[in-house]
Amino acid sequence: MACPYSSRKGYSTLPTQQEYLNSVKNPDEIDLSLNANMDQTKPLYFWQLYSIWGQGPILDICEAFYKSLYSVSEENGDDIGDVELKQVFQMLDTMRHHINVQSAYWIDSMGGGRAYHGGLFRLTYHHKNRAGPKVMTADGAKRWMRHMQKAIHQNHKHFQQDHRILPCLVSFLETKMKSYAELHDFEFDASDFELDKFKLPQ
Repeated sequence: MACPYSSRKGYSTLPTQQEYLNSVKNPDEIDLSLNANMDQTKPLYFWQLYSIWGQGPILDICEAFYKSLYSVSEENGDDIGDVELKQVFQMLDTMRHHINVQSAYWIDSMGGGRAYHGGLFRLTYHHKNRAGPKVMTADGAKRWMRHMQKAIHQNHKHFQQDHRILPCLVSFLETKMKSYAELHDFEFDASDFELDKFKLPQ
């Protein structure tokens, strides 16, 4: 069975694949093709997600993430750390801008072609020079992941077609956070990526 969506290399494809390969014990056994094997008994890698998903689920998850983050407020009794995280993103740009940029990076990294001009260099520049110390920290990472878990819960319908998709997306998030932790010198917390946290509560 052919993949439902056509995949293409993006600006970030090779660097993001390399980040993953650097973290596994068997890099020579990893399928670097951008087309998913539709046999659900075979591994699925995050650079193949676009070939199964297209862009719709990516846009939905990124939008839900920023709506969750932008909805926090002291008036609602939300934690001050979450309010401060929201304020950093508000100072940088509009919610719609953040949704568009994050979606573009995900599409670019997941096999959807050249959607995020500048690739990993651009991403690193913005994290280092714009997001700053309030975001790229262990505390900022943990708060970011809590909102992402919520966004994934809200979009559980997108994970029903193939049981491999959820762990694959979590693998992408874990790979990126490991890279950020190393680059920005904060402690990576593997517990943020326990698969059960991304599943809907029973």
